Amino acid sequence: MKKILFIIPLILLISGCSSTYNLEIGNDSFKEDIDIKIDKTEIPSESLYEEIETDDQITPFLEENHHAFFSKKDKYYNKKVIYYDDYIDVNLSYDYSSSQFKDANSLNSCFENFIFDDGESYYIHVYGNFYCLYADEFIVNIKTNNKVIRSNATSVEGNIYTWIINNDNKYDVDIELEVSKGFPWKNIIKYTIILGSIVIFVFGAIYYVYNKNKRTNSID
Repeated sequence: MKKILFIIPLILLISGCSSTYNLEIGNDSFKEDIDIKIDKTEIPSESLYEEIETDDQITPFLEENHHAFFSKKDKYYNKKVIYYDDYIDVNLSYDYSSSQFKDANSLNSCFENFIFDDGESYYIHVYGNFYCLYADEFIVNIKTNNKVIRSNATSVEGNIYTWIINNDNKYDVDIELEVSKGFPWKNIIKYTIILGSIVIFVFGAIYYVYNKNKRTNSID
């Protein structure tokens, strides 16, 4: 029941013409991008009678903000909504760090089981029931330039690993990917700046003492 309660705001992510989940894995970087195309004919027309309300869940989805985290309610997806002649394109995106990614709302809500481990490598495993299939298929793309240690992707094109969820496997989804952490550029830059600051401080102090002694000797 816990999962179902959090699925409600995400149900419409899968409604409409097509839905694609994109994830780009970098070094301590998980960029999530969900693209939804909704056919305008799916939006119910307004009722001619005031006492009868239309069951329109799409309009609130288009207008409201959506939580990026499963357990916290203080951050929202970045949302773009573009209206075309026949359909509406909705894009939800959010950039997580590795410590935040395990609480990503989409994966925790739509999959029965979600495992994420960021120990020696980045390991993602979602399996069991998929709760968010409301179209013919749901496409999952994971892109990474890091070394892939293992994967059970349906297909691979370059550095993009793809899985397709449909009516044949929605009750037995199995998506597994493990990648190396790669080169920790952020930490290296941070420690380089710290080390550089220390070196500059030390040489500055030596230069100051040297000049002070030089002036003292000149006076003597």
